[in-house]
Amino acid sequence: MKFSVGHLPVGSLPDFVSLARCAEKLDFDIFFIADHATKQNPYAMLSVAALKTKRISLATGVTNPFSRNPLLTAAAISTIDSISDGRAILGIGAGGHGVSTFNQERPAPISTLKTSIETIRTLLNSDMVSDPTGTFNLINAKLEFKPQHDIPIYVAGRGKKLLELAGAVADGAIAGAGLTSVEAMKYALAHIRSGAESTGRKLSDLDIVCWSFLSIGRDKQSALDAVIPFTVQLVQHAVPRSTLESFGISSQAIDSVLGIQDIPSHSISSLRKKVSMEIVELFAIAGTPEQCLTHISALHEIGISHCALLPFENAENTQIENLELFYDMVISEL
Repeated sequence: MKFSVGHLPVGSLPDFVSLARCAEKLDFDIFFIADHATKQNPYAMLSVAALKTKRISLATGVTNPFSRNPLLTAAAISTIDSISDGRAILGIGAGGHGVSTFNQERPAPISTLKTSIETIRTLLNSDMVSDPTGTFNLINAKLEFKPQHDIPIYVAGRGKKLLELAGAVADGAIAGAGLTSVEAMKYALAHIRSGAESTGRKLSDLDIVCWSFLSIGRDKQSALDAVIPFTVQLVQHAVPRSTLESFGISSQAIDSVLGIQDIPSHSISSLRKKVSMEIVELFAIAGTPEQCLTHISALHEIGISHCALLPFENAENTQIENLELFYDMVISEL
C-alpha cells in the first residue's frame, strides 16, 4: 500500500517544515495541503515544502473552481511544478466547505468542475482558452511560461456524481473524509468504476486515495476524542444526510450530530455522548495501533491501495508522533 499525508495550513512555519520533512523521511507518497481561504495560502506553503524536501510529491488537497479561477490555478500549480522539479499534483473538488466564507452560489458544481479541469489541462498543455461568455469568462488566456512536466489531476469528492466524474476524467480519485469505513469505500469504488467505464477506462487506470483523519495512541478514547470536533463540523456542513444514510447510519445518530450547537463550547465528554462510533469511523482511522492496523487491513482487502492521512494531535502524541507511531506500528506490519 501507499500512504500520503494531509495538512490543514495553520500553525508555525517551523512546525510545517518539520511535518513535511517527517512525511518524506517516512516515505509517504504525497504531501497534500488544503485550500481554505481563511487558512495559510496553499501555494505559498507548497513552495516552502518544495524547497525543504527532495522526493515527496506535493499537492493541493484540495482546491476548487469557485474561489480560484482555473487560469490562476493552472499558473499556480505550474509554478509549484517548476520549484519542485516535477513533483506537483493538482487536487481539486467542487468546493463545499472550502468556499463557504465567500457566501457565493455554486451553480452546477459537477459541470463547473468538469469544465475547470478541461480548461486547466488546456492551459497546462500551453494552449489558449478563449470563452468570454462561458463559465469562467476567459479571453485569449494562455500561460506565458511552459510547464516542465505533466501534472496529474486528482478529483476529490464524496457524492456519487463527483466520484463518477473522478473515474471518468481524472488521473486520481480522492474519496473524501466521510468515506473511510469499509462499506463507504465499497460505495466509492462502485461509483469511481462506473465513471471510469463510461469513458472506456478501468479502476486500475486511476490512483484511488482513501482520505482519512488519523489519531493513534495507546489509549483508544484519547485517540478518538481528538477527531470528534472536526468530524461534527464536516457532518454539519459538508456531507449530505443522504450520503450518511446510504452507509446505514441511523436517523437518530445523524440527528444527534446535527443538533449540536456551538461546537467549541462543548466538552469532549459531551460530544462523545452525541457522536456515534459509526460516524467517527466514516472520517477517521483512529484508536490503538492494533485497531488502526485492523482498519487499514480491512480496506486493503477490498482493493484500497492508497490512504492519505490527516494527522490530529491528541492527548498522547503530536502530529509528527502520530505519523511516526503509525509508520512503526501499522505500515511496518503491512
